[in-house]
Amino acid sequence: MPAQALIQGGNLNGQMVDPVTFLMGHLMQRFAPLTEELRTASMVDLLEFTRHRGESIDNMLVRYDGVIQLAQGNGELALNYRGYSIVLLRACGVTDQQFLDLLQPLGGREPANLQEFTQLKDRLRRMGHILAVSYT
Repeated sequence: MPAQALIQGGNLNGQMVDPVTFLMGHLMQRFAPLTEELRTASMVDLLEFTRHRGESIDNMLVRYDGVIQLAQGNGELALNYRGYSIVLLRACGVTDQQFLDLLQPLGGREPANLQEFTQLKDRLRRMGHILAVSYT
């Protein structure tokens, strides 16, 4: 990396950029994870998703939505809504009765579309709030 580019900036991917952008771009090219690493990590993060100890239901659901987006974008992994639901319910550690209660509005089946998946997450969130209050 030429010293002059660190002072005045330089050409990065065919575009003239300032010195900080030039430096950051070169560091990223050198040390950023490879595409294959990102893809694999994104898929594993979704398939092994778990709730963190002491994590609120709200934080967990936001984090889960982010993991889904990364798995779809970076990992090119898209489950159907049934798959997303199973991963989520397993991560929450719901009991058999809670599982049945959460799926009761859908006739005992897992969500088949985004609307039903969103409704399941809303019921799970409501249940998480009720249980959090009753145990404090």
